[in-house]
Amino acid sequence: MDFKDQIRFIGSTITKTKDRITTEEATKNAFIMPFIRALGYDVFNPLEVVPEYTADVGIKKGEKVDYAIFKNNELILLIECKKIDSELNIDNESQLFRYFTSSHAKFAILTNGETYKFYSDTEDTNRMDNKPFLQFDITKIKENQIRELKKFCKDNFNSDEILDSAITLKYSNSVREILISELKEPSEDFVAFFVKKTGNRASKKIMEQFSEVVKATFKQFIDDSVTDRLQNALKEEVKKENIAEEELQENSSTEDSKIITTEEELEAFRIIKAILIAKIPADKITYKDSQSYFAILYGTKRTNWICRLVLNENKKVLTFPNGEHFKIKDINELYEYKEKFIHSSVERLNNDHSCDKEDLKKKLTVLFQDGTQIRETKSIDTFIKSIEKIGFERVISLGLKCRKVDLISKQKQVIETNDDRNDMVREYKGYFIVSNSSTEHKIKLLKEISDKLALNLKIEI
Repeated sequence: MDFKDQIRFIGSTITKTKDRITTEEATKNAFIMPFIRALGYDVFNPLEVVPEYTADVGIKKGEKVDYAIFKNNELILLIECKKIDSELNIDNESQLFRYFTSSHAKFAILTNGETYKFYSDTEDTNRMDNKPFLQFDITKIKENQIRELKKFCKDNFNSDEILDSAITLKYSNSVREILISELKEPSEDFVAFFVKKTGNRASKKIMEQFSEVVKATFKQFIDDSVTDRLQNALKEEVKKENIAEEELQENSSTEDSKIITTEEELEAFRIIKAILIAKIPADKITYKDSQSYFAILYGTKRTNWICRLVLNENKKVLTFPNGEHFKIKDINELYEYKEKFIHSSVERLNNDHSCDKEDLKKKLTVLFQDGTQIRETKSIDTFIKSIEKIGFERVISLGLKCRKVDLISKQKQVIETNDDRNDMVREYKGYFIVSNSSTEHKIKLLKEISDKLALNLKIEI
């Protein structure tokens, strides 16, 4: 296994066995020693790994740290261990802080076998930083974290390079924390930055308005970015599948000249087609012969096979995509597998309709001229947020009606119904919007708003 596989294996082992580990010593043996080995250090070589390393601290003598890692007789790393699921709190950090100062090590790890915190002295020499520069849960470790961890491997270890990375990571983590805090609850300074950049005066009213706008805009930006990445990933997957299919077809074309389709295989095809024709359009039931087997397909893709047949003089075998295979004496026995043929073909049919099913799940999407795209899970949320961007007051001025009342108002309206439903109107930021209408009607209203205000919105579903 390469380094990444070893780390992921340790993570999967923890997930499966952590409930059976009840002591710190068991945690070390089961999880932390394998981690040290994955870094390339020999846990049984006292010149590389020293357990219970003595780190005298001031007047305290005989204080021990769980592991000290050496390279070329130089202490490079301290590891303080706690029992699995133990909280890595300030007390643990203080203990490691003392060890770090007294040992002159450049790097230290605090871990419970699952969570790992990496420390250095990026601020004051030989004084451990208060915050870790790298932290991860090994059961959920990310690719970029594995790349940083790999720098601690025995063959890669370079103190200066890791220290440079630690400084960069520390700043990156700080920026990340600031962004998370600002996006959750924008500060006045953060909001004022955007107010100024958009050429507005930072009055109390403008600041209040911009606070919500900034929060909503960043949320939308992140949602759009995630959506774009997912769509690109799906496109890439489809591209790979198409390439694979093309390669199969190219390979099959060279094989075709060597293949002779027998009358027995054609008769088997006719039998299976007769069984399936009540469930599948006849033109969708096809076959593809190869040197290894005779395949009955749904459509033309070799990967979309209903069953495969080997019909030799000495061997006759029927195989289904779920792995089931049956020996038969002659093709007349195929009628006995009617239900299995139908089940397999229906699965292929469902796969073929998957794109149609996805189309049914398409969501209401509104695209503005400035590039803003609004696309929420529910069409009512897309509808309301689109109106919010346009401006509630601008839409109110159009005097639009829905269910015989104003589409939007500042006071709750009563809609006459034949039941006791109370979900006809949605309150949002001080406005009351009629919410109980079909998606088609919402599209019609948005198009009317777009036309009357000359917004040129692009509305899709």
